[in-house]
Amino acid sequence: MAKPALVPSPYKFITQNFASTKKSPFGSGGVLAPSDNVKKVEIVSAALSAGYSGGNQLSWNSSAVVVSNHGTHLRQYLGHRLQMVSACLDYHSGRVVPKAFFTSIETSEKAALSFIAGCLGTHLAARRWLDAAGRKMVSFLHAGIFTKATVVLPSSLLALNKTSKRLPDYLVCDSAGEWHVFESKGGTVGSRWPQIVDGLRQLEGITGVGLASLLSGPGSVAALPAPTTKVCVQTLLEAGRDVSVTVVDPPGNTRAPSEPKASDTPNLELNLIPGVADLLLFLESIDWFYGLSEGPLPADDTRFSIQNWIFNRSSAFGGLVIGIPLVFAKIEERIREKMSLYLAVQEVLENLSSSHIASAREGLPSPPRDQFIEALSQHPMIARFAVENQNSTRYSPESIYEEISQLLGRNKNRPVGSLHAWALSLGLNEEANLLHDGSAAAGQDVLFLKLLQEGPEAERTFVTGTGMYIQVSEPPSGQDADDMTTFTMPRG
Repeated sequence: MAKPALVPSPYKFITQNFASTKKSPFGSGGVLAPSDNVKKVEIVSAALSAGYSGGNQLSWNSSAVVVSNHGTHLRQYLGHRLQMVSACLDYHSGRVVPKAFFTSIETSEKAALSFIAGCLGTHLAARRWLDAAGRKMVSFLHAGIFTKATVVLPSSLLALNKTSKRLPDYLVCDSAGEWHVFESKGGTVGSRWPQIVDGLRQLEGITGVGLASLLSGPGSVAALPAPTTKVCVQTLLEAGRDVSVTVVDPPGNTRAPSEPKASDTPNLELNLIPGVADLLLFLESIDWFYGLSEGPLPADDTRFSIQNWIFNRSSAFGGLVIGIPLVFAKIEERIREKMSLYLAVQEVLENLSSSHIASAREGLPSPPRDQFIEALSQHPMIARFAVENQNSTRYSPESIYEEISQLLGRNKNRPVGSLHAWALSLGLNEEANLLHDGSAAAGQDVLFLKLLQEGPEAERTFVTGTGMYIQVSEPPSGQDADDMTTFTMPRG
């Protein structure tokens, strides 16, 4: 009887099957720098963008969206959580090093710190990954957002992930409209290579990512485009040594050791409903703005007297100036109402669903009329909107059912399932485009551009993908600016 083949160690598997590269494997093929100076403001931006998925238990729900202080209070908590990470790191002369006491931290806390550091490292690496290809980051979606934006139910994705570990940490869309899948890992000494191999296994099953499009006729949904790249990012924390980030993009014909055949593991396609993820990102930015704000800026600081912007001060991360385009505040209430209604119908469909879908390409059909209407009428948020809009039938259970059914009954321009139909009825993509346009217009204001491009503030400012403005405080007099604004993250 033949002996089973030996499975190589994670380190040997990586070194035997992967080669170091100095160029991007896609796009313009630009040079990937071996190390980078990362501004402090970039780290803050990563901290506010890397998300909080609660272990993929999905923090967004219909009640949390409509109650604005829910998100504000959550962001305040997350701000303290991020400060805990910062307390463990020492910044000096362009370097970031875990402090000596890091070795004494309790194991579960160290795991939490490593997880958060891994998320930050992934966001920073993703930006540089795209920059080298001549692309810009358009969307950085964590699992807490993109699982709420697919044509199937979040529980379907979670059920699949529970059995096959195929749900990625992040979906990233670039300026060419192409999608990339990122798996984030963070750990301490000895964890790097096993974590990377584990991440490669998770990435293998992602076969398609894209935005749902209207169907031109009968038949199933066409296969989604494959991700342009699938990237595992591991951030290593070791007391007394520079934080190290390792980025691995697996070649298509390489399998992780001891991995079963592809036919034995379900593939995963992520068909995203246009507008949904964008609106959740905008709401996250609004929540961060109010969660971090501690009051207006001094009246004599005329630099921030810019039309179509709101600026506030914050003591978080050593002191910030934060801003959002005025259009965010103007239509926030309407966006919260529509997203609450969208998520409420999603939750009703969750309760009515008796089976989970292995592929996230196909959408859900509409449930039987009487069953659907009864379930809608019992949902607290839909009942609330019905009471608040007694003079209109717009959001009654009956009208919700009819609107979804009519859209699904089209012969042409038919949506991909009930959730896609409901998002179309609510006009979520149009609302997202309105916010994008308003944010872009605010970003082109002459005084705002001057703020970004002139003076010492230019090196300490950053504008996130949703248009949120971040400026870190000027270092105290006599202190090396590098100690406050930059540190080096060498590529592992």
